Formats: sequence, structure tokens, C-alpha cells
Amino acid sequence: MHLQTWDILVQDIPPGTTSVDQMPPDFKSAPIGQRDDIIAGIQAVAPEVDFSDPTWGIIRGDGYTIEINIGEEPVTSDFAFHVRGDDEAADVISRILQRLELRAYDPQSISGIFKPGEEAVESLRTWRNIHEDAVHTEQ
Repeated sequence: MHLQTWDILVQDIPPGTTSVDQMPPDFKSAPIGQRDDIIAGIQAVAPEVDFSDPTWGIIRGDGYTIEINIGEEPVTSDFAFHVRGDDEAADVISRILQRLELRAYDPQSISGIFKPGEEAVESLRTWRNIHEDAVHTEQ
């Protein structure tokens, strides 16, 4: 069975943007920071994160796993969270983004933009329900 993930893409989203529909068609993401600084910020929120491979971190919590694909470049313009599990994962991502002062895309949300709090939890629940329905359909 193929394990699906709720994917959140962190990028330089212009301030004040509340929906992907507001993004200029010619938008180019600026660098969001030094990879080492981003890793340090993630570790400050989730000290249990395993970055033994500095391009791919893993946070294992009770009931969830968050994989972080940050890439090899010393300065990065984006990175992604790949999430499986319960609602607590949305809170962990919210706290990491707040710590790093970054925003992210959430293709599962109505706006396409990750919004911390209950909207992020609802997005994760929606993804989980769709995924569970797909798994049951495959069987």
C-alpha cells in the first residue's frame, strides 16, 4: 500500500496574501533562509527531530510523523513537511512556522494557504478522511 502524506510547502509568500488566487502569475519565491538556521528553529520547537541526514528531518510524536524535506542547498527558497497522523501534527507545524516567521501552502485548505490553528487541524482532518476513503476503496 502506498502511504500518502499531507504535504505543506514552506515558501516566501507575500505578506497579506490570504489565498493562492491572490498570487501574482509571475511570482518568484525569494530565499527564506540558511538551511542551518531553519534546522535550528525546527529543533527549538521540536527538540526530538532527527536531522542525522541534514536534508531530511523526521519528527516522531505520539500518533504522528512529520518528515521535513529541506534539501542540500545552504540557502533555501523552500522546504516541505510531509505529515501522517493525528491533529497534534498541525499544531507542531504551526509552532515551527511561527518560530521561523514563515508561511506555507496547504493544497488541502480552501485558500491554499496554511492557516495555523483550527483551520490547519480541519485541513489535516479533511486530508485524513479523503485518504482513509481512498484506502477503503482500494481494498
